[in-house]
Amino acid sequence: MGLLTMKRPIYFICFAVAVLSYVILVVCTPRAISVSLQDGGSVHWIQPSLLTKCCSSSTCVITFSLGAGGTKSVNLIQNSFQGPVMVLPSSNPNIIFCIYDDDNHYELIRIDISQQFQTLDPRSALYDFVKYSAYKIEAVVPRETNDWNFVASVLDRMPASKFKDQSIGLNLLIYRLRNSQKGLSTSMRKFGYDGPYPDEPQ
Repeated sequence: MGLLTMKRPIYFICFAVAVLSYVILVVCTPRAISVSLQDGGSVHWIQPSLLTKCCSSSTCVITFSLGAGGTKSVNLIQNSFQGPVMVLPSSNPNIIFCIYDDDNHYELIRIDISQQFQTLDPRSALYDFVKYSAYKIEAVVPRETNDWNFVASVLDRMPASKFKDQSIGLNLLIYRLRNSQKGLSTSMRKFGYDGPYPDEPQ
């Protein structure tokens, strides 16, 4: 009985160390995502670790590897309340969509890799969270229903396993909390939220 009593603190310490190690891995481990494009190029980005996002506004660098077009990037702010969720190719090989979680709603971003960056309108929804872009980048406004419906239909048809691989969520190593695929699709059909903000250009 005495030996068993002595071993209990050792078991507790081992368990506590294991739990602490897991928490450290969850908090400090970033996650890489890669999406293939129609022309053989690809898009890569790394979700910053939970610690990085909680402590400050970090930068999510989305890298475009386009073969003859070289490697360029789009840099977006990412923190506990904001950040990219998915990158989706469109039916046009020059257009790539990015779903961005902007705290209480989603923005749909259109990136045109055939055109250089153009200065953002200060009234644009993107003005506050686009830190750098090598390409033309703009918010898809509610009246552009074709783009919203296209992204929603892509999400509807996407296999669940692919959605899990290509969407960003809270990484728990063996499990990852994320937006539901159906919920994200529904949100796209509602233009990211229930309606545009009054000061957003239409």
